Amino acid sequence: MFINTLIKTLKSYDSFIGIDDCRSDESKKNMESAKKRFEWKAVQFLEMNAENLEFEDDSFDTVCISHALHHLASINKVITEMKRVLKKGGNFILQEVYGDGEQTEA
Repeated sequence: MFINTLIKTLKSYDSFIGIDDCRSDESKKNMESAKKRFEWKAVQFLEMNAENLEFEDDSFDTVCISHALHHLASINKVITEMKRVLKKGGNFILQEVYGDGEQTEA
């Protein structure tokens, strides 16, 4: 899970928030599993649509997205929202898959 990588790498951070829109039953199960796995850490998971983040402007020192862009209906809306909630001079981390050669639509 990407949050494990962030916790190990961003050692000076004292809390993390993960979001998912939980549209599918599988997403809901994954969210519940993540909540249990990280209940002892300062990690909070929220059900939220990334196209309309429910946070104030300039709320976060770092915003991240991992392996999700290719699933989004409106990448521009999500990136705009992420920039809106990122503090000036903050860090924007994007981790995405890349493949070379023939690929299926999936």
